[in-house]
Amino acid sequence: MRCDLHVHSFASGMFTAPGLNRFVRESYNDPAEVYARLKQLGLIDKVVNEPLGGAHRDHAAIMVTLKKALTEALRQLQEQSIEALLEAREDKILAYGRFKEIPAG
Repeated sequence: MRCDLHVHSFASGMFTAPGLNRFVRESYNDPAEVYARLKQLGLIDKVVNEPLGGAHRDHAAIMVTLKKALTEALRQLQEQSIEALLEAREDKILAYGRFKEIPAG
């Protein structure tokens, strides 16, 4: 399981350093579009939603959510043999960097 704990989205806010803010902009992306593209490329397995207001404001809620997601992922992995897991992992790693044409949008 891969884990990316931050994606710049509409909620990230603009770069606010005086003077530089005319030249530097945050990358605003719709989180659903980012998720769909990364899933399509095989770079992520799942997105775990943050509690309202963000994980940084409700540590207890995000810990419960992460525990559920990780417990389920572990349960699914435990259903597979070590040989199958190793083969799937090797296939995934060897596929990194291979050219694969994926239609945009």
